[in-house]
Amino acid sequence: MVCNKSMMMLCKCVNLALLFRVIMLGLDHFSVSGIDCSVPVRNGERCEVKCVRPSQLSSNEKEEIFNLLQVNMKDLYEQTWGWNKDEKWKDVFHPESRLIVVSVSPISSEEFGTTEPSVKTISAFVAFRFTWDDEDEPEYPVVYVYELQIAATHHRLGIGQKLMRHCGDIARHWKMQKLVSYLLIFIL
Repeated sequence: MVCNKSMMMLCKCVNLALLFRVIMLGLDHFSVSGIDCSVPVRNGERCEVKCVRPSQLSSNEKEEIFNLLQVNMKDLYEQTWGWNKDEKWKDVFHPESRLIVVSVSPISSEEFGTTEPSVKTISAFVAFRFTWDDEDEPEYPVVYVYELQIAATHHRLGIGQKLMRHCGDIARHWKMQKLVSYLLIFIL
């Protein structure tokens, strides 16, 4: 059997398509890949980090995530491309998206003998997808970061750096060729 370049490319695409199917099964990418999912937080806070599909989020969690995005980015979007809440919602919570969500809560007072429950709030998230580097002429499988948002109360702790490192670890684990992200920067 003769193997020409187009046949090899077809085999490569079939193998990558199978890999994408496995990835999209909805596995917890942290437990599958053995990634250390800790992030830095302030003293007196407890942190929970999870990697989930949008369908695994409660409606309250989705609202909290979207509010964080809106607080951080709405004004900037309005000054550049325009803000379309419905389109942005669809983008972030697309069925193929995965989100790494960082929730923090004060160390509960129940540890000190009282029964007040601690309130958990989402302080950061990254939304990403497994996709191709180019829609028209796909060549490489990539992890594409759509959003990375951190609450102002948790800036300058290294959370963004750690979340991007998590995305890189996930990309390496699944043998993606690249980690892609575009930044919206507005200079006054």
